[in-house]
Amino acid sequence: VARATPPGAVQPPPTPDRVPRAAHTLVAVVHVPFGFDRADLDPAAEAALTSILKEMRRNTALTIGLEGSTDAVGNVDYNIRLSQRRVEAVRRWLLGHGIERARIVSATARGPLASVAVKDDLKRRVMVKLMSASE
Repeated sequence: VARATPPGAVQPPPTPDRVPRAAHTLVAVVHVPFGFDRADLDPAAEAALTSILKEMRRNTALTIGLEGSTDAVGNVDYNIRLSQRRVEAVRRWLLGHGIERARIVSATARGPLASVAVKDDLKRRVMVKLMSASE
């Protein structure tokens, strides 16, 4: 037999697995390239970021997800930290150019990408996912 909630009783807040999350639809992916063992932004990275900035200003409903990666050369722990520094460099640049913190919905350091199908220089990147809210 189900029990009814007494009148005036306070309902507990929803549990974390029941909290509704905003769904996002992937609009575009832009790769911000980095040099070997580098986390600083070179002209190619700045050009990619400038294109992202223009799109974010044009469409104020877009949000961003960041995923940093490295090639597989070297120690895994070091590469995870390097990918985190790359993500932070991109995040700081975006914030410094007026993108609101709330529009960066995720920032993940993936570390080394093991795929042999992708050339090493293409693994040294931050993947910027431009997303729109789904209804």
